[in-house]
Amino acid sequence: MKKKILSIAMCLVLACSVILSDAVTSNAQSEGAFNRVKFKGKRIVKEYQDNAYLKVRKKLKRFILPPKVDLRDRNLVTNVKDQGVHGTCWTHAVMSCLETSLISQNCVRKDDVDLSERHLAWYGHDSASELKDRTLAAGKDRFLMPRLEKVFPKMLPPRELYDLGGSRAITVPTLSRQYGIVDESNCKYDPTANMKAAPESCKRSQMDAALKSVKYLPEPIKVNGKGHYLGTDYDAINALKQQLANCNAISAGISSFSGVSDDEFHYVKPDKKGNALTQVEANHEITIVGYDDNISKDKFDTEVDSPSGYQKPKNNGAFIVKNSYGTGFGRQGYMYLSYDDASLSEPCVYETEANEYKKQDTKHDNSTIYQLDGIGIGAVYTWTSKKAKAGNVFVARDNFKLKELGLTTDVANVDGKVYVIECADKGNKRSANIVAYQNFKTKEAGFMRVKLDDQPVFAKGKKYMVVTEQKLNSNQWIQPVEMGLSKEKNSGMRMEVKPYESFIFRNGKWQDCKNVTAKYFGETHRFGNALIKAYGDNIGEDELKENKTVDIEGDTNMVPPQFMKDYHVVKCTKKTIKVTKKKFRIPKKLIVGGKIAKIKYSIKGNKAKIVKNRFIIAKKKGTATLIVTVIGKGHYKNYKFKIKLIITKKALKRR
Repeated sequence: MKKKILSIAMCLVLACSVILSDAVTSNAQSEGAFNRVKFKGKRIVKEYQDNAYLKVRKKLKRFILPPKVDLRDRNLVTNVKDQGVHGTCWTHAVMSCLETSLISQNCVRKDDVDLSERHLAWYGHDSASELKDRTLAAGKDRFLMPRLEKVFPKMLPPRELYDLGGSRAITVPTLSRQYGIVDESNCKYDPTANMKAAPESCKRSQMDAALKSVKYLPEPIKVNGKGHYLGTDYDAINALKQQLANCNAISAGISSFSGVSDDEFHYVKPDKKGNALTQVEANHEITIVGYDDNISKDKFDTEVDSPSGYQKPKNNGAFIVKNSYGTGFGRQGYMYLSYDDASLSEPCVYETEANEYKKQDTKHDNSTIYQLDGIGIGAVYTWTSKKAKAGNVFVARDNFKLKELGLTTDVANVDGKVYVIECADKGNKRSANIVAYQNFKTKEAGFMRVKLDDQPVFAKGKKYMVVTEQKLNSNQWIQPVEMGLSKEKNSGMRMEVKPYESFIFRNGKWQDCKNVTAKYFGETHRFGNALIKAYGDNIGEDELKENKTVDIEGDTNMVPPQFMKDYHVVKCTKKTIKVTKKKFRIPKKLIVGGKIAKIKYSIKGNKAKIVKNRFIIAKKKGTATLIVTVIGKGHYKNYKFKIKLIITKKALKRR
């Protein structure tokens, strides 16, 4: 049987040592990182300093796992597909997991769901939004291999983009952005080299099913701080088996080269570098749909001599894997993967909302989203030894009810809080009210949505801020923001960060993320948008009501001063203007305060007209209404004022 081998090329190499931004002393602020992103062939992976950060601290309730689970026997697995000539294993694995999620939640029958791998493969990379309102789809944030920066996307052949590869480093931020879960009928996959760009009729922000959560499961391979292979972590293996017993398919990475047994029984030995064994890098994504403890280790004889001194796994047992090489591969498209495989990495579970699946007509839990973070964690995930939190500022597009907040974390066992700040006008001053506050805890790392007990409402044009604080232990606060390299062309990702939109509290003060940098792994990184999204519904006027203020004690740094200082009120200095000349210049200080991008003037009535947006031309004696439209900069509020004009008889004679 012909074996399909994926080529691997190192696209980016980062230094291995952790660099603290400040010297670590008893009184100093210290910083560090949990992991970093590396580009490796067809997969973009995260390397953890310590895999323990992915382990659930509190042990899950134990129940006796059956010796075998096969989701195919429960009719929860869709048909095997063939990725063909493209490097889209990662999208095939994820779509298969999402299909199983829909089926297991009784949202759809197995034969009635087929999700598009093509849509995610294309828009996972061509992800910069064309929408004018960047809070709808996280603006111009996107992923990109450095070598393609100058030709992307218009001059890039579709075949080459489909061959870029990816992993959960792309899929999680893309799907949480509400791209990519689209029915196959809307964006059909072609395994041949003839597959074109995603059709214009299928927009990047189309969403036939919505992502609810992603769980990052513990890494099955134990390694030490130097990356040396220490063997299989069977607590992690049991965590994967428990997810399968709960009817969840698992997406994971493996190596498709280096002494693989055969197409039916897959086992990769650890590499030997110097005198130490090392984990083998994964370059292929698969879907785990079951396990069997009774598969003999003798089935996994390797074809080449093992540098580690043994040719077989140490233990019996294997996962049942659905591949994306068509039904001609292995056992009708499936194979067994030894529990002891030295390349198994980044296992995760994808969950959809539990709504009846009707393709484009599917009803979702929320009708709209507000977001600025489009690349997720980004280049590195960091911590600091003193309190840290971050938030995004939004402006309600319509009357809006906030129901849920979306959060991304790359470590397990987080104790956190979220709260919502309403910006209120009181006379000529701004004030800030806390209108929702909630604690939360995470077990697994990944993406989650926190449903708010208090669900505030905002009138159209109202400013509000959503903030998250996440603590790992007594001396580690997560800095929940996107992170990118200062030299973007080397980072494989691009962040769009604008002033007065995202803030982080670090080093004892609030700072605008636009202006913050720090060093990790010997390279300067810049801070991006806060990793928090707002979900909810647009509502009618009758549903608007005054929000309840939540009293919070003990924290004097709840609100960024910039949120108060920079959002001051625009005022109109006159209510009536007497026009005494035929060509009357509008007063220069008619509008004061605020952050103003442009002022437009118009006149209601036929007594006068506006010329060059600066002069009032009197036409008839009487009264008219001068309408002043003030357009604010960025997220600043737009205002409209009405001023009474009195056209005198004298104005019709004088120039």
